[in-house]
Amino acid sequence: MNLDEIWVYNWNDGEGREADRFDIDISATNTGGLVGDELSDFGTPASGIDWTTVADDFTANNGDPLGRVKGRIPDWGHTFSSGTQSRYLRLNQLVNTDNNASTGLDDQAGLGGILIFGSPVPEPSTALMLAVGLLGLASCLRRR
Repeated sequence: MNLDEIWVYNWNDGEGREADRFDIDISATNTGGLVGDELSDFGTPASGIDWTTVADDFTANNGDPLGRVKGRIPDWGHTFSSGTQSRYLRLNQLVNTDNNASTGLDDQAGLGGILIFGSPVPEPSTALMLAVGLLGLASCLRRR
């Protein structure tokens, strides 16, 4: 997929569990599908994926993860460089706003929603069929 943009919303149900920052990683590695042997890891991408971090310690648009109101404006927005392609995208190193081990929330964070904008990359066979069709059309027009 050609990636254009990602929007992330930070609505969460618990004080201190709002996401504070995270990394955005992408990979174009073709693993041949998804694997998973238990319900908890069903759909986990196969091992051997080469990840590239495209946004490191990505913080909220206004720099204040708690000062937002639920609405239509995303809390995080990232525009990918032109031509960025990816098969997988992950939010990694997700840190909550609590950061306090005494509350038991230091390893829990949640997000309200993620929108990823992009366009599919045509398969080579599709491009080949288009080229053959255009050549056939050109030859028909030339014969007239």
